Amino acid sequence: MATYKTGQDILNASLGDYHQQGFRLYACARGMLALNYKDEPIRTFSLTGATIIAIREACQEYLKTGRAW
Repeated sequence: MATYKTGQDILNASLGDYHQQGFRLYACARGMLALNYKDEPIRTFSLTGATIIAIREACQEYLKTGRAW
């Protein structure tokens, strides 16, 4: 079982293998999450509507198309 020391550890773990590929997920103000790829903003998610599946699909889509949403 994984042990997390910070909230950022949890966000990084939610990315799965995409974290090692350069994706980062950050908690922002006003209940939002920001998804970045190598410091480039890719997409934002609502904390109440974000799912791990949706976040990983956004990573996969960016790798396929190179386009931010």
